Amino acid sequence: MHHLFLTLEIRLKVFIRSWPPFLAKEFTEYYICLQSKAQKYGVSQRKGFNYPYWLLLPIWLQSRYAKTDKRNDKRFLKDVLWVQYCLFLVLRIQDDLFDRHTHRLALIFAANLFLLEVKRGLEPYFDAGSCFWKTWDHSLQTSTRAIVEIATLQYSKQSAPQKLISEYRKVASIFNIGTVAYCLRYRRLKELPLLEKFIAEMAVAGQLMDDLQDMKQDLDDGKYNYAVKRILQRSGRSMVKPNKVRRALVHAILLTDGLELFFKEIGKHLVIARKPVAQLDLAEALSLVQSHLEGVEWIQNHLRRKCIDIFFKNN
Repeated sequence: MHHLFLTLEIRLKVFIRSWPPFLAKEFTEYYICLQSKAQKYGVSQRKGFNYPYWLLLPIWLQSRYAKTDKRNDKRFLKDVLWVQYCLFLVLRIQDDLFDRHTHRLALIFAANLFLLEVKRGLEPYFDAGSCFWKTWDHSLQTSTRAIVEIATLQYSKQSAPQKLISEYRKVASIFNIGTVAYCLRYRRLKELPLLEKFIAEMAVAGQLMDDLQDMKQDLDDGKYNYAVKRILQRSGRSMVKPNKVRRALVHAILLTDGLELFFKEIGKHLVIARKPVAQLDLAEALSLVQSHLEGVEWIQNHLRRKCIDIFFKNN
C-alpha cells in the first residue's frame, strides 16, 4: 500500500514542476505546513492507518470489486487516488484562504490547476455523456457552497450548532467522487448510498475533532465553531457575552461535563459511520473506525488528565 502513496507524492512533485516558479514555491511551503499539522493532529496513526479514509476507501473498493471482475485496474486505482488527493487539496486551499488561515493568495490559482487536473484524470474513463459528470458537478457545487455557509454560521454566535453538522456532511460530498467512479465502473451502484453514509459521518467526526483543536485560533478570528457552541450549550452558558466566551469555555471544560459530552458526540458519529460498512462487510473500514474510536478515547483521557492538573494547580 505504501508504494501507492509514494507514487502519489511523486506525481504531485512532477505536477507542480510544470507551474510558474513563484506559484510552485508558494504551494510547496504551504504543503509542508499542511503535512506538519496532519502529523501533529492525526487520531488514527496506530494500527498502520497513516492515511485518511478518503484515500484508503478506493484501495479497499479495488480489492473488493476486483474479486468478481477480471480487469486489472491498477491504472484506474492510481488515477482515482490522484483525483481524490487533488480534490482534497482544492478543498483545503479554498477553506484555508476563506478562513484566512493562510495569506498566500496565489494559492487560489493552485486550486484551479488541481481542479483542472481532476477532470483530466477521469476523462479517459467516462465519456462526456456519462452520468458521472453530473455527480461531479453536484458534488463540487455542494461542497463549495457548504464552505461558505459554514463560515457564515461560525461568524454568528447565535446560530444553532446543529446547522453546522448538516453543512459538514455537505462539504464531504467532494470525497464521494472517487467512490462514485468505482461504483459506476464496476456496476455497484447499489452500494453507493451506504458508502456515501460512511464518508459523510467520518467527515463529521473528523471535523468535530478539528473544531476542538482549532477553538483558540477560531475565536481569535472571531468565529464560534461547533466545539465552542456545543460545549457552551452543554454547560448552559450559550448566552454568555462575546467578551466572556473564553472564560466560560474554561469553566465549562474544567468544571462541567461539556468536554466529555463533546467527545461522546464524536464517538456517536463514528459509530454511525460503522453501520453502513458493517452492512457491506468491509472489514478494512471497520478496523479504521475502531482505530479512530480508540484514538479519540486516547485524546479524551489525555485532555482529562491535563484538566485535572490545571484544576489542582490553580486551587
